[in-house]
Amino acid sequence: MVEAGSTRQVKLTVKALAFGTLAEQTGQMTLGKTFRFTGFLLNARGSKSVVFHIQTVDQVSDQVLNPI
Repeated sequence: MVEAGSTRQVKLTVKALAFGTLAEQTGQMTLGKTFRFTGFLLNARGSKSVVFHIQTVDQVSDQVLNPI
């Protein structure tokens, strides 16, 4: 990322939740593969942090990655 003419490294860690069959599906994913997760961000109860609530997961072709 470039900001104000300087290259910057950006890192972000976000907790994520999935429920039911979606949680089972994410637990069986192959490490090293590329996936697209969609969902929403919500403030964690009693915290200033956010939690990503996963609603869908799709495997993405390693050859074509399209940013949203």
